[in-house]
Amino acid sequence: MKNSFLIGLIFTLFGFKSADSTFTFQYPDKIKYLGIQYSLNEKTNPFEEYFDKNPDKRPESYTTALWRGYIGYFEIIEQQLFLTDITRPNPKYELTEDKKTQISFFKEIARSEDKFKVEWYNDILVFSKDEYTKNGRDYFLLEIKKGILTKSKNLTYNELTELKERLLIEFQKTDDYNIRFKSLKNSFPDKDDVFIKNYIKNHILEYITEFLTD
Repeated sequence: MKNSFLIGLIFTLFGFKSADSTFTFQYPDKIKYLGIQYSLNEKTNPFEEYFDKNPDKRPESYTTALWRGYIGYFEIIEQQLFLTDITRPNPKYELTEDKKTQISFFKEIARSEDKFKVEWYNDILVFSKDEYTKNGRDYFLLEIKKGILTKSKNLTYNELTELKERLLIEFQKTDDYNIRFKSLKNSFPDKDDVFIKNYIKNHILEYITEFLTD
C-alpha cells in the first residue's frame, strides 16, 4: 500500500483525475471476507513485499491497466490472511474481471499447498461494498499483524472521515508524521501547511500499519 504514495501525491497535488488524464485505472487485488469477495483499495496490495524480495518471480506486465503484473486473490480464513490464487493477464485477451482473461500461476508460488499464508504482512487492508446506503458507501478496515487479523472496523463514509481525524491527532505525536510533513513541504514548497496537513489526513491509512486509536 505504501509504495503508491508518490503517485497518489502527484495526482492530488496537481488536481489530475483518472477520467481526464493519462492515469490508467488499475485492476485491484481481491479479498474474500465473511464469505463475500470485494475489491481491495488499489493502493492495498498485500503481495508486493513478496515480489520486492523476489523480483525474478514477478510476472511481466502486458497492460497499462495492471502495472504490477498480477492480481492477487486473498481470503481471511480463521482470522488469518491467505493468498488463494494469483493471476497474470492472458495476452490472448483484453484484461477484464473475468478470470478467463487471466492465467493462474498460484502453484509457482505455493507449490503443493492450496493456500499460502501471507505471514509477513503488517498493514491495514481497506475495501468497500459496491452498493451505497443512505449513509453512503460502507467501508471495511482490517488490521493485519504478521498475517493475523487483529482488529476490524465496518464504517460508513462519515464514520471513516471521523476516524481519520482521530488517527491524525495520534499520528501527529509520532516522529514519522514530522518526517513525512517535512518531506512533503520540501517537495512542494508552494503548498501551505494546511494543505499538507489535510493531505496527510486524507491519506492517513497509507501511512500507518495499525490503528493508533480505538
